[in-house]
Amino acid sequence: MRLGQKEKLFLDLMRNFIEAINGIEAIWMYDREGLLISKYARAELSKDGLNEYEREEIYGAFASIFDPLLKKINSEYKIGELGSITFETQDHHIIFIEAGPKAIVLIITMYDLEISSILPYCYLFVEKVVQIIEESFDLKYNTLMIPKLIIGDS
Repeated sequence: MRLGQKEKLFLDLMRNFIEAINGIEAIWMYDREGLLISKYARAELSKDGLNEYEREEIYGAFASIFDPLLKKINSEYKIGELGSITFETQDHHIIFIEAGPKAIVLIITMYDLEISSILPYCYLFVEKVVQIIEESFDLKYNTLMIPKLIIGDS
């Protein structure tokens, strides 16, 4: 799979994910060295959403701290795997999810979005990212759409 094909799959998948889950503001994918693989943000944002400047400001902040943060986590905790981590800010939730051994996905959501209700969708999204990275994703057997999940009694 060529790099251009992967980028198109990533962009289509990220767009579908943001459109399927109301309240997700932006997604960034990094490799393990902290280099940006791809990014996508909601085009039309609510009055409380991030504007283009804020998205780029957040991206710049994460880009500058991502590599040292990953090195610190790996050296202090002697782990090769990140798993998932969530942070809260005054206005947003920030979700880091490991995408296999080669990448990490960063998802920014609105603060009022309940994290426990979207984590299953986040993990499904990241699994599709891993398959694209590993070149095991096949559109004959899989889709870039994010299905509606029936979780619990809802």
